[in-house]
Amino acid sequence: MLTESLQETSAGAFGGVPDTLIQRKQSLERLIGSTEKKKFDALLQHNEGLAKQFEQKAFQLEHELEVLKRDLELNYPKYFKLKYE
Repeated sequence: MLTESLQETSAGAFGGVPDTLIQRKQSLERLIGSTEKKKFDALLQHNEGLAKQFEQKAFQLEHELEVLKRDLELNYPKYFKLKYE
Protein backbone atom coordinates (compact mmCIF):
# COMPACT_ATOMS: atom_id res chain seq x y z
CA MET A 1 0.00 0.00 0.00
CA LEU A 2 2.86 2.38 0.79
CA THR A 3 4.53 1.56 -2.50
CA GLU A 4 1.28 2.25 -4.36
CA SER A 5 0.91 5.58 -2.58
CA LEU A 6 4.46 6.57 -3.49
CA GLN A 7 3.92 5.57 -7.12
CA GLU A 8 0.74 7.60 -7.24
CA THR A 9 2.48 10.61 -5.70
CA SER A 10 5.30 10.30 -8.26
CA ALA A 11 2.81 10.00 -11.13
CA GLY A 12 0.95 13.00 -9.76
CA ALA A 13 4.09 15.10 -9.53
CA PHE A 14 5.14 14.12 -13.05
CA GLY A 15 1.66 14.77 -14.40
CA GLY A 16 1.30 18.14 -12.66
CA VAL A 17 -1.64 17.05 -10.48
CA PRO A 18 -2.13 19.15 -7.33
CA ASP A 19 -1.50 17.23 -4.10
CA THR A 20 -5.04 18.02 -2.98
CA LEU A 21 -6.50 16.00 -5.86
CA ILE A 22 -4.19 13.05 -5.21
CA GLN A 23 -5.11 13.16 -1.53
CA ARG A 24 -8.82 13.34 -2.37
CA LYS A 25 -8.54 10.31 -4.63
CA GLN A 26 -6.69 8.33 -1.98
CA SER A 27 -9.20 9.40 0.66
CA LEU A 28 -12.13 8.28 -1.50
CA GLU A 29 -10.47 4.91 -2.09
CA ARG A 30 -9.96 4.42 1.66
CA LEU A 31 -13.53 5.50 2.43
CA ILE A 32 -14.91 3.07 -0.15
CA GLY A 33 -12.94 0.22 1.42
CA SER A 34 -14.03 1.16 4.92
CA THR A 35 -17.66 1.49 3.87
CA GLU A 36 -17.61 -1.89 2.11
CA LYS A 37 -16.20 -3.47 5.28
CA LYS A 38 -18.96 -1.89 7.37
CA LYS A 39 -21.54 -3.21 4.91
CA PHE A 40 -20.07 -6.70 5.17
CA ASP A 41 -20.06 -6.49 8.99
CA ALA A 42 -23.72 -5.39 8.96
CA LEU A 43 -24.60 -8.35 6.73
CA LEU A 44 -22.82 -10.71 9.13
CA GLN A 45 -25.03 -9.30 11.89
CA HIS A 46 -28.11 -9.83 9.68
CA ASN A 47 -28.81 -6.10 9.68
CA GLU A 48 -29.96 -5.65 6.08
CA GLY A 49 -31.18 -2.11 6.66
CA LEU A 50 -27.78 -0.92 7.84
CA ALA A 51 -26.06 -2.90 5.10
CA LYS A 52 -28.25 -1.14 2.52
CA GLN A 53 -27.23 2.26 3.94
CA PHE A 54 -23.56 1.36 3.62
CA GLU A 55 -24.17 0.05 0.11
CA GLN A 56 -25.74 3.38 -0.89
CA LYS A 57 -22.86 5.30 0.71
CA ALA A 58 -20.30 3.15 -1.14
CA PHE A 59 -22.15 3.76 -4.40
CA GLN A 60 -22.05 7.52 -3.79
CA LEU A 61 -18.33 7.42 -2.98
CA GLU A 62 -17.59 5.29 -6.06
CA HIS A 63 -19.47 7.82 -8.19
CA GLU A 64 -17.40 10.65 -6.70
CA LEU A 65 -14.23 8.68 -7.45
CA GLU A 66 -15.28 8.11 -11.07
CA VAL A 67 -16.01 11.83 -11.51
CA LEU A 68 -12.57 12.64 -10.10
CA LYS A 69 -10.91 10.09 -12.42
CA ARG A 70 -12.67 11.66 -15.43
CA ASP A 71 -11.42 15.07 -14.30
CA LEU A 72 -7.89 13.70 -14.01
CA GLU A 73 -8.14 12.10 -17.46
CA LEU A 74 -9.29 15.35 -19.07
CA ASN A 75 -7.13 17.83 -17.18
CA TYR A 76 -4.01 15.78 -16.39
CA PRO A 77 -3.52 13.33 -19.29
CA LYS A 78 0.12 12.58 -18.39
CA TYR A 79 -0.90 11.46 -14.91
CA PHE A 80 -3.82 9.45 -16.20
CA LYS A 81 -1.66 7.67 -18.75
CA LEU A 82 0.97 6.79 -16.14
CA LYS A 83 -1.57 5.64 -13.60
CA TYR A 84 -4.16 3.80 -15.68
CA GLU A 85 -2.60 2.71 -18.96
